[in-house]
Amino acid sequence: MEEVKKIYSGYGEYERLIRHRMEFYINLRYIKENIPDKSLKILYLGGGPGRYAIELTKAGHKVTLIDLTDFHVKEAKRLSKEEKIKLHIDLVAAKMFTVH
Repeated sequence: MEEVKKIYSGYGEYERLIRHRMEFYINLRYIKENIPDKSLKILYLGGGPGRYAIELTKAGHKVTLIDLTDFHVKEAKRLSKEEKIKLHIDLVAAKMFTVH
């Protein structure tokens, strides 16, 4: 698991989605088409820097974002502050565990 964390720590996923806007907007449209309009509580595992979580929060959902890397959690916190809107989003650095 440390190898996975190492790969994604410092990886600019938010910037990648800005460069590849079409990917972001297609995915976002697909997500929005497949969830109800009413406000939901969404657990977003592997949410990275929060690009989709922020948009879902803007749409009225309460999102909990969980990611393996502290880098992405910090980035999501920073980006949600930059939006200057009240977000209902919790950001947690996840730890790997074994389920028996």
